[in-house]
Amino acid sequence: MTTMSQRLEMTKMVMQIHEKNLVLMNILRDIVENETTSDVGADATEEEIALRLADKAVRRAEILGEIRHVLRQEDIARHALARAKKTPASPRYAYTRHH
Repeated sequence: MTTMSQRLEMTKMVMQIHEKNLVLMNILRDIVENETTSDVGADATEEEIALRLADKAVRRAEILGEIRHVLRQEDIARHALARAKKTPASPRYAYTRHH
């Protein structure tokens, strides 16, 4: 039987996963848009083509920054979870040595 706080915690986790999935879907959409669109026409000059390629490169770098940010957040969350699992839940369970 689950308690109200357990259900609340589960709901919170599901919402966080959903938010993370939305962020990842937006990043994927940005990648596809950046890599598949071409605003230059067939009669574009070399300068126009070079500018468009430079714009794509800048956007690609921004997207990679977004991905690094998400990965860093995930890494921080994993480390926090690992630390929480190693920490006793309550001081009464901590081993104390009396001399």
